[in-house]
Order: sequence, then C-alpha cells, then structure tokens
Amino acid sequence: MENRPKPRCAGHVTWVVEPHCVVLFDSTRNLRHELAYPEAAVWDLITRGRSEETIRSMLELIAGIGPREARELVGSRLDLWAEEGWLETGAP
Repeated sequence: MENRPKPRCAGHVTWVVEPHCVVLFDSTRNLRHELAYPEAAVWDLITRGRSEETIRSMLELIAGIGPREARELVGSRLDLWAEEGWLETGAP
C-alpha cells in the first residue's frame, strides 16, 4: 500500500461528467482536459475521498484488470495529475 498523502481535486479545478468521459477545467490556466474511462473512474473515486487501495480494488472490477495493472494505472494517474496541477495534497 502506498504511503502518499491523500490527493484531492485542486482548488482551481472544476469537473463535469459527460456520457463518455470526465472533463476537467483549470480556471487559472484556462485549460480543459478530457479523461476517458477507466481513468475517469479513477478521478471520480479520488474526488469521493476513496483511499488508493480502495480505488485499485474497485478499478480491478470496473475495468476487468489484474492487481498489478490496477496498481500501475492508479499510481501513474495520481502522479501525473499531481504533477500537472489537477490534484493537490495537504491541508485544504
């Protein structure tokens, strides 16, 4: 299990669920980013405050993938979205 701080949607980011994706909007940089599934499911579960372990377990069922693939997908998305400024950690 990862010991990273629990991420949350960055304060300047809003998002909406579309029929085939989740769309993120960054008001400070005027950016728009579409997340297709299964990444959209990862985003949704993060914003619901689920633990990384729970997200991985649920992703295995949602996407029909194995534990290793779920761990790699969730970990890489969390790292990338934090790096890109879509997610933040620490006190709100």
